[in-house]
Amino acid sequence: VVASPSAVLALLTLLFLPFLYVTSVDSVYSAELTSLVPASMPAGLALRELETRFGTGLLYPYYILVTSKPSNPQPLFSAPFFAAAHEVLQQMVLAVPGTPRQNI
Repeated sequence: VVASPSAVLALLTLLFLPFLYVTSVDSVYSAELTSLVPASMPAGLALRELETRFGTGLLYPYYILVTSKPSNPQPLFSAPFFAAAHEVLQQMVLAVPGTPRQNI
């Protein structure tokens, strides 16, 4: 039995702070299923088949970085910025045939 659970919790938090910092700031993660599912397993084989038939972009959506123009900077959380970013995405969808609009 621990006499002071709050002291133990504080000590554990202090010990884990460096690990939390490294994982939240310095690390880059990949969420690709191909790195998680062994290729020789039935699920891995099915995943490779889906990639072949439907393409990687449909299984793993692309991430697009949208920034404001240096000549006309907008705050990232402003309505004009979101409206402009949405307009750009709409134009991209119109340029790529067969892209469902509900995915935007």
